Amino acid sequence: MGLADRDYNRVQSAGGGRVSTGRFLLGRIRSASPRGGYSATFLIVVACCLVYFLDLLLPSRFVQSSPWIAAPAQRAAADAIAAKIKQIDQLAASAKSRGDTAAVASLLEGRSSLEVLFEERQQLIVVAEEAWEARRNRGEFVAVIEKEPGGGAMAVAREPGVSRLVDPLAVARADSVGPIRAWMQFTTAQAMWVPQKWGAEQGFQFWRFLGYGILHINLTHLLFNMLGLWVFGPIVEQAFGRLRFFALFMLSVVVGALLYFLLNVGGLAALGVTDGEFIVPGLLFNNPYLPLIGASAGVYGVILAAAWLRPNEDILLLFVFPIPLRYFALAIIGISVFTLLRNGNNAGGEAAHLGGALAGWWIAQRPHLLDDFFPFFHRFDGRRAARPTPRRAPAPSDSEIDRILDKVRAEGLASLSERERTALRNATDEHRKRDGR
Repeated sequence: MGLADRDYNRVQSAGGGRVSTGRFLLGRIRSASPRGGYSATFLIVVACCLVYFLDLLLPSRFVQSSPWIAAPAQRAAADAIAAKIKQIDQLAASAKSRGDTAAVASLLEGRSSLEVLFEERQQLIVVAEEAWEARRNRGEFVAVIEKEPGGGAMAVAREPGVSRLVDPLAVARADSVGPIRAWMQFTTAQAMWVPQKWGAEQGFQFWRFLGYGILHINLTHLLFNMLGLWVFGPIVEQAFGRLRFFALFMLSVVVGALLYFLLNVGGLAALGVTDGEFIVPGLLFNNPYLPLIGASAGVYGVILAAAWLRPNEDILLLFVFPIPLRYFALAIIGISVFTLLRNGNNAGGEAAHLGGALAGWWIAQRPHLLDDFFPFFHRFDGRRAARPTPRRAPAPSDSEIDRILDKVRAEGLASLSERERTALRNATDEHRKRDGR
């Protein structure tokens, strides 16, 4: 995507003419604030790029990426028995189709024995889960990362002082990530709280609501987000000022994470209530350790704010097709809603996009609220956002006033509606002003 050549993209020289591309880039890098300095758009782009490349260079670490699964050895044995029962059912069906009743009877007898073993294993698993929950709540376990032959890793919980040869109490998946991502990525389990069933003993890390907004998965993810910010950021920053732009971007990031969290908790609650049999469209049913990463929620907030400010501004879709900004904004919102309702690929990311877009659209209509919440902005940025002027009802016509007065004479003052009382009061005030009273 790219903006068409418009006035806000032009940096005027002292003589008022067009300037070089270098001066155009400098106009985006420098702030229009009376205090000067770098633009907020440029600073956010630099921060995201620095964090991305620094995280690649620093030594990686393992982070838990799934809930704890208690009694893995018992579960493996139960799964093996279930596979054997399924195999016997297939053999019995084949023998029945051949009319081999003796084979069918023999297979069903063996199946009955396996069913008894399967029920015993299931009971052992329930007991092990209860014991693990109690032990975890007391903190009576040691968790270590154990690498697997295929290159992955598992978080393994064991009793303190117990040999690695003993079956673990519980296991969870672990991913190798950069240390900055490990500390700042947003997950439902880490940032807030979910039921103990899902393993959220490490919640209430609130900084993740904002920190994930400067992280990126790969170079393509980074480039697309920074391109969107570079294209649309100056529209909003020139309208609201540098620090207010920072606030809009950050609030969009926070609201994006909050909507992701609420939909994920709602999805997990629905799974628990319905035992996974009913899927509610729009909720997120993903693992609560699945990370939310990227500046996309903030970028969507900036795009919607830009669309509110300049709805008819043309952008070049794929650098070729001109399209008004308001239609572009509606299109990306429609894609996000469609993906979320279908629980499609990256539904969690689209939920964050929607949250950021709603925040940007709402704030763009009420930029003065940024001054109310952050009163220091106007002191440092040199500008205050204008408050919207209240709309006054149009003055009633003389014929309307005559009608109201006739109604008062015929039915009394108590017969007037609130609108008619207001119109009469306003007309009286205007009449007194004209008479100098």
